[in-house]
Amino acid sequence: MIIGGFALVSGCASQKASENQTPTPAQKQSESDSSAKIVGVYPIEFSDEWLQKYWISIYEEDGYYDDMSDEERAEDIAYDAEIFRDNMEALHVIEIEADRPITRSDIDLFTQDAEKGMMSQVPYMEVWLDDAGQPIESDRLRPKETNRVAFYLHFVELDKPLYGAWGRMALPAPSDLPERLQQFIEYDRP
Repeated sequence: MIIGGFALVSGCASQKASENQTPTPAQKQSESDSSAKIVGVYPIEFSDEWLQKYWISIYEEDGYYDDMSDEERAEDIAYDAEIFRDNMEALHVIEIEADRPITRSDIDLFTQDAEKGMMSQVPYMEVWLDDAGQPIESDRLRPKETNRVAFYLHFVELDKPLYGAWGRMALPAPSDLPERLQQFIEYDRP
């Protein structure tokens, strides 16, 4: 299903991170020489229709439910729906703008944990943006040099800051996903 232009297929966006990830001297230098701000925090909401279209239908296409009785299938779908809701709880898109180009290394440092660990939530499905906040064509691993990026973050706690290459940044109040992002950012299977 598409919510605000975001298509959900499945899963949680947790990724493993190095236990001892500390900024390099170059990152420390860039922290003192540059600044960044959070442009927006956009909650992603989902419905049962979204669940059916972008979660259950994927399982059906994969043949996951093929050899089940109607009763077993209904039980499995109910269980899958519960997992889906748990994984999508507090899913947000976060948009950041800096006064220098944002690098792949900068993205890898963002988390809400003061000390990043193996279970820390990290950015997922990054999209680099131009100065007006419009998505641009780029490879996720080799982004164009832009000063703006948007990404998904799971299990966002609105009362906690975001940590990264620019230190601690307080989250602004959530707002609706801007129309300029709705058709370009798609949530996909991790």
